[in-house]
Amino acid sequence: MNGPHHDDSGLPPIHIEIPDDARELEPEVRAYQRELRHRRRADRLRHLRERIGVKGPIGPIVATVALLIAISATMLITFTPKQGNPVTTTRTGQKPPDLQLRMGASNVWVRHLRPAVLFLVPPDCRCDPVIDDLRTQAHAEGIPFYLVTRHPLSRPGTTVISDPSGRIVTAYPRTGPTAVFIHSDGVVGAILHNLHTKRSLSGQLRRLRLPWAPVMTAVTPS
Repeated sequence: MNGPHHDDSGLPPIHIEIPDDARELEPEVRAYQRELRHRRRADRLRHLRERIGVKGPIGPIVATVALLIAISATMLITFTPKQGNPVTTTRTGQKPPDLQLRMGASNVWVRHLRPAVLFLVPPDCRCDPVIDDLRTQAHAEGIPFYLVTRHPLSRPGTTVISDPSGRIVTAYPRTGPTAVFIHSDGVVGAILHNLHTKRSLSGQLRRLRLPWAPVMTAVTPS
C-alpha cells in the first residue's frame, strides 16, 4: 500500500489504498454496477410517468405495468410468424371467406355466389364422373355450380373459378372430392367430402334456395 501523497498544490493530502490483489475490489464493483442499474430503471420509470402524466404514489405501479405491456407487444410483433393472405377455416353455419377470385376475364366475390355449389377440385383429379353427376343434380334444382381450382382448367359447360393461391382450400380443407353448399342467404349449409357418383343430393340442393337453418334433431321423451 502507498501512504498519503504530497504535492506542491497546497491541497490536503489524499490517502489512496491500492490492494495487492485486484479481486478484493469485486464487491465494490458489483455494488457500483447495481447502483447504476437502479438509477437507469428509475430514470426510465420517471420519463415514462412524465409521458403518460401519472403522478402520486400509484404512478410507479402504472408506469411499470405500461412498460411491461410495451415489452410484451414488442415481443409479439417480433416473433409472430408472417403469413400471406391468411384465411380462417370456415364451418357450416358461417358465411364463406370474404375473398375475391378470378372467374374468366373478371373478378368475383365468393360471398356473392349464393345459392351455389363450390366443387373444390383436388390435385390430380380423376373425378370427372363425380363432377358431372353433381353438376347435373345442381342444375336440375336450379343451383349454380362452380369448379374451384388452383390450376388452369377448361371444362365446357362448367363455370371455373381460379384460386391460384389456394385460399378457398385453406378455408375448406379437402378430403377427396369436396363440395361446399351455400344457401340463398350466403351461409354455408354443408361441406361434403369424399363425394362419389350415384349419391342423390337433390334434397340438400333444393334447400339451398332457402335461408340456412340449423338442422334440428327430434328427441323422444323417455
